Amino acid sequence: AAARALEAASVAKTEACEADVAAKVAAASRVARKAVAAAVVAAASKTKLQALRAAAASAATAREEAEAAHAAALREARAPAPSLPLRLRRICDALGLEPGPNLPATVRNAAAVLGITPVGSGLLGKVLQLEDYLGLA
Repeated sequence: AAARALEAASVAKTEACEADVAAKVAAASRVARKAVAAAVVAAASKTKLQALRAAAASAATAREEAEAAHAAALREARAPAPSLPLRLRRICDALGLEPGPNLPATVRNAAAVLGITPVGSGLLGKVLQLEDYLGLA
């Protein structure tokens, strides 16, 4: 009988200890859930702030790139057109020819190498046709 009483007391003590541990685990779990929830809220706020900062930086970069492209387009539009001899030199360089001092003869030679007959009323029109054909315009 004494052994049973000791065993019952031991079982009761063990059950009380297990109940105490379960209560402490539940309390710790509640605290952990609250901490995780607070961390999620903080992370979401931080993420929103970071996203806003990134969007602002991206917008600023895009604006700077657009301004640079606009400035380059203005410079290009204001740049003087290349001279006819320079344009013929580019055509001859593309074809591997040596431009001569006679511009009409150089145009005829370049057209002959390409196997085309430029049509037009002037030398400028024929040079433009050669540039278009070669993709230099």
